[in-house]
Amino acid sequence: MRKGLDFACRKPQRRSRWMLRLAGCLAAAAAGLAAVSAVRGLALPRRISDALAVHYLEQASALREENFALRVRLAAHADDAEENAALRELIGSGAAQDEVWDPVQTALRWPGGFLPAQRLAPGAAVLDRGGRFCGMTAKNGTVELAGTGAGAVPCRINGALGLLESRGGTLCLTELPRGCAVSVGDIAVTAQGEYWVGTAAELPVTEPSGLTACLPLTDTARTDDYLYFVQAGKIISDDV
Repeated sequence: MRKGLDFACRKPQRRSRWMLRLAGCLAAAAAGLAAVSAVRGLALPRRISDALAVHYLEQASALREENFALRVRLAAHADDAEENAALRELIGSGAAQDEVWDPVQTALRWPGGFLPAQRLAPGAAVLDRGGRFCGMTAKNGTVELAGTGAGAVPCRINGALGLLESRGGTLCLTELPRGCAVSVGDIAVTAQGEYWVGTAAELPVTEPSGLTACLPLTDTARTDDYLYFVQAGKIISDDV
């Protein structure tokens, strides 16, 4: 009886120790998995933050380089301020005061125009980053490039009036008076708004009709960019 009683007592003791050891192993494994998950959870944001940091550092470096290049160009053209003032006085175009321009991005592009990401008022002039006339907003809200559609606007150069036209991918001033006094490098501006269009690439060439002249332009607006500018108030808000 004593042995049987001893055996009966020892059997549950061995079973309980085995169960405790198993429970302990399971608890340790669960803790290990939790620790691994926690480490992985911390590592993922760290990798993302490191990638973002590298991205923003690269952007900052590119902006610093662009800013430096712009300052160099500005310093190189510091003497042109007096010539610009004289030109404005000659053509009767005073510098705009407190003029504000809003950025506009392109959503879709095709030969001869693009769709802006924001809705623009019809007849709004669109300029590139350099302030050069790039096109005009049509009634359907698209931007028609300079020299095409709504962008075929009247322009002035050295007192002569012509029409902006794109010929074979080159911007030209057409319908200029035959024999007009224009020299290479003269500046062409839009008749309305007096926005920079370009400079005379060569002397005017008489048209086949013999009555007018055509003048190719250079230093014209960039038409393959994704960012342009319109005057403040020309962007139509969706809330209106």
